[in-house]
Amino acid sequence: MSASSGEGDMYQEGFEGPPHITYYVITMGQPERKRNIQEQIDRQQATFGDRFPFQIEKIDAVVGKDLDLEALIAEGRLFDGIYANPDQRFNEKMSNRKNEVGCYLSHYKVYETIREKGDRDGYSVIFEDDFVLDPRFLEILDETMVKLQRTGVDFDMLFLGILGDVGEPIIYNVYRTTGISWCAHAYLVNNRHIDKILEQMWFIHNILDVQIFKKGNKGELQVLRLYPTIADQAGFASHIRI
Repeated sequence: MSASSGEGDMYQEGFEGPPHITYYVITMGQPERKRNIQEQIDRQQATFGDRFPFQIEKIDAVVGKDLDLEALIAEGRLFDGIYANPDQRFNEKMSNRKNEVGCYLSHYKVYETIREKGDRDGYSVIFEDDFVLDPRFLEILDETMVKLQRTGVDFDMLFLGILGDVGEPIIYNVYRTTGISWCAHAYLVNNRHIDKILEQMWFIHNILDVQIFKKGNKGELQVLRLYPTIADQAGFASHIRI
C-alpha cells in the first residue's frame, strides 16, 4: 500500500519485521509500586524471556505539590481557567489540581526522553507504575504491531489499557478512539511522530488523558486503542487524586 503525504493520513509504507519497542514507567518510587514494576517484568520474562526482551526504564515523576502553577500560566503553558470555574476532573482542591498537572508533565517528560534518545523508527510504551499486564502482553503486542505494520496503518498513539467507548474498527483488535475515553496507564507511542506529539501536548488545557482523546476526536492526533485491552491498573491508592 502506498504511503500518503498528508499529516493526518492513516497509512505508511514499509514493513521489515517486528518493531523495536522501548518501555518506560513513570514512578515516584514508593516501595509497593517498585515491587509491582518488578513483578510485572518477572511474570512476562518467565513466559517470554527467550522470545521478547523486556526491560523497563524508570522515569522520575514530576511532583505536583512542588509546581508553581502561576509560573506555568505566566509562561503560557497552562490554561488559566484552572483557578476559575475548575473542571471537575481537576478536583476542587488546588493540591489535587497540582498533582494532575504533575502527572501531565511526567508524561510529557517521557515524550522529551523519546525525542532525545528514542529510535525514530521504533516505538515506546509508557506505563504508570500501577500497571498490571495481561499474561500474554508481550505476545499480543508483538502480534498486533506486526499486523499494523503489514497493513500500513499509521498512528500517533495506541492505548493498551483504556476505559470508554470501543470506537471505530481499524483491523483485528485495533480501533480508532471515538466518543469518551479515559486512562493513560499503558499506551504505545509511535516515535516517528514524537515531534508532532510534543507540539500537540505542549499546552496543558486539561488532564492528560482527556486532552489526548479530545485531540484524537478532532483528528489532531491519530489515537488508536486495543480491544480487548492488555493492561489494567492495580488497586493502589492514587498518589494524584489525594
